[in-house]
Amino acid sequence: MADGNQAVILAGGRGQRLRPYTDVAPKPMLQLGSKPILEYTITNLRKNGFTEIIIAAGYKHEVIEEYFGDGSKFGVNIEYSIEETPKDTGGALLEIKDKLKKHFVMGMADHITDINLRKMYEHHIKTKSMITIALEEMDNISEYGVVDVEKDRVTGFREKPRFSNFINTAIFAIDKEMINYIEPGENISSAVIPRLLQKGKLVNYYVTNEFWKDIGTVKEYENLRDMFASFEVYHNLFGKE
Repeated sequence: MADGNQAVILAGGRGQRLRPYTDVAPKPMLQLGSKPILEYTITNLRKNGFTEIIIAAGYKHEVIEEYFGDGSKFGVNIEYSIEETPKDTGGALLEIKDKLKKHFVMGMADHITDINLRKMYEHHIKTKSMITIALEEMDNISEYGVVDVEKDRVTGFREKPRFSNFINTAIFAIDKEMINYIEPGENISSAVIPRLLQKGKLVNYYVTNEFWKDIGTVKEYENLRDMFASFEVYHNLFGKE
C-alpha cells in the first residue's frame, strides 16, 4: 500500500456514561447498523487519503485489535498504542511522538462524521498553523424571551432568540512541533491550546457544517443506533440491486 497521510485515533476511554453497553465492549466498538462506530471513522479517514493510522487504545483494546488487525481489510495500515492507564488527549500523543509525521490529523474513536478531512488538512498546511481545530456551527434557541435593558429602561425584547456558537469537534490537524508544549496527562483542548495561545503560537480553525456527532450518552447512542438501523432497512428494501 502506498504511503498516505497520517491520522491518530483516540480510543482509550472507558465510556462510563454509556454503561451498561460498555460493560461488554469498548465505546468505539458499539454497533451502528452492521458496523462498529470506529469503522465509520476509519472509512472517512481512508476516503480522505489518511491511510497510515495509529489507534491509541486502552479499555478492552483486545476487541479493537481483533476486529481491525493491521487494517489491511479496511484499506489502511494500523498501528496500536496501548495505554495501561488513561493519559488524556495530550498524553496520548506524548506516548507516540516518535511515530508521528511532521503533520497529521487526530480525532476521537466515538465520533461519527463525514467532515472533509483532506480540505481541513490542506488548510492547516497552507496557513502554517501549530494546530487547526475543526469547528461545527451550532444554533441554540432560548427557551425564554430575552429582555434587553440599559440603565433604567427596557430597550428591547426578543422572543426565544436564536444564538449561534462554534463547537469544538475535537478533530485537529497538528504540526508535530506542538508536542513540545504538552505535559504528561494533559488535555489538548483545555490545557495545551490555551498554552499555545499564551505563547503566541498560531492556532487556526476550519469551519464545517458537515455531519458530526459525539456519541457520549446512552440516549445519544440509542437514537443514532435506531437511525442507522432504519437507513439499513430502507437500503435493503428499496436500494438498487
